[in-house]
Amino acid sequence: MKSLVINLLERIYEKPITQLEKKEGGVVNLVYSFVVDDEKKIIKILTRKPNDEFERFRFKKVQEILKKVKKETDIAIPEIHFLETEESEVGLSYLVMEQFHGEVLENSWTELAILEKKAILNQFGQIAGKIHSVKMDHYGEILQLSKNKHFKTWKEWIYNEINLSITSLEEDKSISREVLQKARHFSEQHIDVISNVYPQLIHGDLNFTNLFISRKSEINIQGIIDWEWCFVGSSRFEYHDIIETLEELEQKDKKENFYVESFLETYPTELKPDPTIWPLEKRLYTITKRLSCAAFGYVHHNPSPEYTEWIEKDVLKAITD
Repeated sequence: MKSLVINLLERIYEKPITQLEKKEGGVVNLVYSFVVDDEKKIIKILTRKPNDEFERFRFKKVQEILKKVKKETDIAIPEIHFLETEESEVGLSYLVMEQFHGEVLENSWTELAILEKKAILNQFGQIAGKIHSVKMDHYGEILQLSKNKHFKTWKEWIYNEINLSITSLEEDKSISREVLQKARHFSEQHIDVISNVYPQLIHGDLNFTNLFISRKSEINIQGIIDWEWCFVGSSRFEYHDIIETLEELEQKDKKENFYVESFLETYPTELKPDPTIWPLEKRLYTITKRLSCAAFGYVHHNPSPEYTEWIEKDVLKAITD
């Protein structure tokens, strides 16, 4: 595969390619770093059969949304150099882009002093707010392809996502029917708590593995990667994930409320959820995320019994809390 990638890149750049290395951790794509003209770059290659056309064209989606983010914000994003959406000798599609210099926050977190962590979380709050403040004109998928996945309201998207997941899981039988029935009943009973907001950009995977930091002088977030799962919805959907992750880190590091408060200090007030309805809204989001993960993640990965048990327990906890 390496020789095919080198041949492809040398045709693109018409220059020698050196230091081609496979990057670890790519669940969906093959990822290689390489050097051309003394500059480090990345090629991401979709090699597995896409589940649907939206997965097939997700690199095109990345290209489109990064143009918008670059135009409307000052967020540091990778520059795309080349995109191919048709099948080639190296895969079904590929994307060539710049590689950020610096460190992945996930790998450096335990090395940071407490004030450095606070500084990073303050910046994270600002950046998340800027992403979530990008206004779109519909809910659902970014691109409009042959199969429509655009929705008029956020509540409609949530309701559709839950029911699609349950239907898929009923056929798959990996999650117990009792859990699915309870999830369906709970969502139908409480779906009206989902209030409408203007369509907002959601990164879709906004976590420490996709944040690059620099510690050369003052510590700062250098850039954000992996925009392939971005879509349009409510900022609260991603806010849920961020706060949940920070709360887990607080428990692990024994820093009660410090990480969450540091993030919230700079996250825009107008994007924060209504505290009177958030506990119930959060439960609906947990159910949506867990069932969607089980229904569509299982297409490509065989889950362990322990993982399936965790999904079921988390869904039931959200229903009964």
